[in-house]
Amino acid sequence: VLGDMNIETGAAGGDLEDAAGYLTIKTVDGSFQCVRCAGRVEASSISGDFKLIELRSYHVRAQTSTGNILFDGEFLPNGIYRLKNYSGVIEVRFSPGDSFDLSATSLKGKVNNQAKLTPPSHPQHFYSKFGNSLFGTFNAGRATVELSSFDGTINIRKRD
Repeated sequence: VLGDMNIETGAAGGDLEDAAGYLTIKTVDGSFQCVRCAGRVEASSISGDFKLIELRSYHVRAQTSTGNILFDGEFLPNGIYRLKNYSGVIEVRFSPGDSFDLSATSLKGKVNNQAKLTPPSHPQHFYSKFGNSLFGTFNAGRATVELSSFDGTINIRKRD
């Protein structure tokens, strides 16, 4: 499908492949998977999981309360990637050629990182007393990646 799409479900899940456009996904309890999607992706759920695989998008916003979020796509130059949950796991996979500025904070959970980051020139001291935080630049920092959780685990992993 090429074009804008709006998907809303209660308990049902959904899968999209090779879709492009402005994609809006809203679920209550349903999980959602988007494979090789492009364009703008905005996804929200109360307890559903999101899997964003081989994504080619400049703008991604995914938010769930108790679900997990997996992002395994390209970080495009000037792209903005915001992933947020209350509890659950947020996992982001990166390649050696990716380039992004990273902000990852989990108030009561953990932040696990495999990316070799350059610390920011102006350290974010005010976050250090509020849980586990990680800030830095990978390669040239061409994309913006913001990961946040209240009680969940954030994993930044090398892509296999």
